[in-house]
Amino acid sequence: MKVSAAQRGQTALQDVHPSGISPLPLPAGCPTVVTSVKAPLIPLVTRLAAWLELPSPSRWLIRTVRFGYAIQFARRPPKFRGVLFTSVCSDTYASVLRAEIAVLLAEDAVEPVPPAEMKLGFYSPYFIVPKKS
Repeated sequence: MKVSAAQRGQTALQDVHPSGISPLPLPAGCPTVVTSVKAPLIPLVTRLAAWLELPSPSRWLIRTVRFGYAIQFARRPPKFRGVLFTSVCSDTYASVLRAEIAVLLAEDAVEPVPPAEMKLGFYSPYFIVPKKS
């Protein structure tokens, strides 16, 4: 007996789209179910031929796939003046901050700066803003 994605508590990819917009058909080889399995990251340029086969791809799209995208900042970041350490005013905030950092590290959303690189760039300070409620 075949079990559907909905029966397994998963969402089919063809059902994931903004409301009021019909979904596009999924390309061959695309997974059809949203899962929590982490897939390896593959640079888009390795699939450049497939992007070129799209009907009238823009020059910007092809250039971005071929060379990557660089975030455009409104202004240059400030000159590096040393590592800024985050200080919190209570043990409660400190434990919340440690827990959030652990989650971000586990998700590979952030990474520790190696000591040898601490003076080589601009690093965003991380801080907690208490909620009003």
